[in-house]
Amino acid sequence: MSDTVIQLDVKDVINQSDVVLEVLDARDPMGTRCLEIEKMVANENKRLVLLVNKIDLVPRPNLDAWLNYLRRSHTVIPFKANIQRQSNNLSSGRPYVDKHGKMPSKGYGTSDLLSLLANYSRDPSSELSDKESRLSLTVGVVGLPNTGKSALINTLKRQKVCVSGNVPGLTRHSQRVRIDKNLYLLDTPGTLVSKTSDTSDLVLKNCVKPELLPDPVPAVEAILRRCSKDQLMSKYNIEDYGDVSDFLVKLARRMGRMKKGGVPDIVMSARGLINDWITGKVTYYTEPPCEDNAVESNSDLLSKCQPMEVTDV
Repeated sequence: MSDTVIQLDVKDVINQSDVVLEVLDARDPMGTRCLEIEKMVANENKRLVLLVNKIDLVPRPNLDAWLNYLRRSHTVIPFKANIQRQSNNLSSGRPYVDKHGKMPSKGYGTSDLLSLLANYSRDPSSELSDKESRLSLTVGVVGLPNTGKSALINTLKRQKVCVSGNVPGLTRHSQRVRIDKNLYLLDTPGTLVSKTSDTSDLVLKNCVKPELLPDPVPAVEAILRRCSKDQLMSKYNIEDYGDVSDFLVKLARRMGRMKKGGVPDIVMSARGLINDWITGKVTYYTEPPCEDNAVESNSDLLSKCQPMEVTDV
């Protein structure tokens, strides 16, 4: 699919929608936002809701800080898509964490989101009950690759109607899904990544498949800059390391990734670490900007957001 087709696809979805959900990754909400999308939504006078997905991958205090920050200017819903394996009757799940302090496989935030959308769909001029006065509502779901757009729709539908997974580019065309008689969702391909992002940044946002990288080592260097030594040494049970090469050699030996002759397989070791990063096995999260810190202006961010075909990198 060409860049032009992708951009037109997103614009068409926004035009068809009454409300637009921009899906963000809770680990890096600002890094997975794109103001180009938000500008298009504003230009069409459509409602915008920021949906912070994958909330199970960050500590609760960090999530609360991000919600407080984002809610200064937008309606925000925290969310976790359902990851149960069955195809039908997926539970929406209400508890934030279970009795052991862990996030269950059931989804979270479904009822809050559906209540918000139901409120948007009510006809204020009607004298009927809230349920009887609901109008048909079309909701566009947009965002970067692998933020969980299709998984969100599957959770709301309570069955797997959209292909989803930790692989970028699974959704190739927009698709319309009926949630109930009044609510329709429009899924879109993952789009709009920063034209200033290097390949390593795109890999860590899962916009590029790790196996397509001719050299995954730069992406590992980026991970090492984001994680402490203690964290990685504890996670993989390895000794202290020097540079990235030393780390990958120790990791390859620990994970049993060896070539013939007992030579550590650096490439396989690097790709294994990247996959652990993408799936959340290596924990990382960003902090919201401090109130006193200068944040990039909208115009600066807009200049960095451009359509891009994720599978061509």
